[in-house]
Amino acid sequence: MAGELEKLVQEDEVEKTKLERVVKVGLRCTQDEPSSRPSMKKVILMLEGTVNIPDPPCPSSIISSP
Repeated sequence: MAGELEKLVQEDEVEKTKLERVVKVGLRCTQDEPSSRPSMKKVILMLEGTVNIPDPPCPSSIISSP
């Protein structure tokens, strides 16, 4: 994932751990199945770094595309 994050920031100076955390949380929040999405309380805890962010599952649209 780190190599892909480099593409997002180009030469801007950012804390890579924070960027990775935001991207992972965003991916968790956009899951197709609503029950797979975290609650807003959990989102805040993940963004604060209080709880670990599990890697998001692959979107089903990518897996099922021809």
